[in-house]
Amino acid sequence: EDSGSVSPSGASVSTFADMVANVKSEDAEDLPLPSTQGRAYDLSKVDDKLRKRLLKNRLSAERSRQRKQAHVESLEFELSCCRSENEHLKKRVASLEAQLASVNLSSAPQLGVA
Repeated sequence: EDSGSVSPSGASVSTFADMVANVKSEDAEDLPLPSTQGRAYDLSKVDDKLRKRLLKNRLSAERSRQRKQAHVESLEFELSCCRSENEHLKKRVASLEAQLASVNLSSAPQLGVA
């Protein structure tokens, strides 16, 4: 599973998932501790079991955000395709309506004569 992301410039961006790729296999002391910025707890002061759960939860939340972003991008692409197809179909309808109008005009005198 790809836990990294790519910046708009195309460069690989390190994520928290990269820092703790194998939470299950590593000892809790060996895990790198992320900054506590934006958190109500300090991972260096919680017990090992809770620390592992918090780290796994953070990784899960990050993966969830990545899946959501991919889904949104997919929907935006689909919307773009649908809008493009809609414009093409509108032009086709206008063309067919013009052809129908010209056929009706050219056949109207013939109907009156017959």
